[in-house]
Amino acid sequence: AYFAAVLARLVLQATPSSTTVFVATPHRIQRQAVRDALRTRTDELTEAFGSMQITANVEETEGEEDEKAPPADIRANITVDTVERLQGSEADVVICLFAHTYPGNASTAVDFLLERRRLNVAISRAKTLCILIASREILRPPVRIFANPQSAKGFAFLRAYEKRSWTTSAVVDLDEMDVQ
Repeated sequence: AYFAAVLARLVLQATPSSTTVFVATPHRIQRQAVRDALRTRTDELTEAFGSMQITANVEETEGEEDEKAPPADIRANITVDTVERLQGSEADVVICLFAHTYPGNASTAVDFLLERRRLNVAISRAKTLCILIASREILRPPVRIFANPQSAKGFAFLRAYEKRSWTTSAVVDLDEMDVQ
């Protein structure tokens, strides 16, 4: 969540002011974590990424009340929501969070994240650039995941997308960055 928040702000810093950014999350709890990171943690993360001066805006989903909403002056170009809620919308840049972080429910979570329709909706929201942030469990799932035909189709879709795209692998250890 913190990495996505900084990445969204970096994208806005490096692009024209009219650029729109979606951060698409599969779960509401991740959506809230990104929103919280955009509100409270971005300065710390920015320092960890080299003291970059970043200015950007955060937008809550229209019609949705959030008691922790950021001040109005930081609401313009970043929309953070679940993949399902972003369906039918587009943004110049989409940052998709498809990372599994809770080892206790690995199989169920990976099956959920590898659902082909969800992946397609998330990826296809981007007009210009889609940045997919995924955990190893999603990119290299255990063999048992392929027992579920839907997960196998989702993984095949993700691999086909990866082959058509420019890809890189980056490991970000937030513990080493001393970000709490």
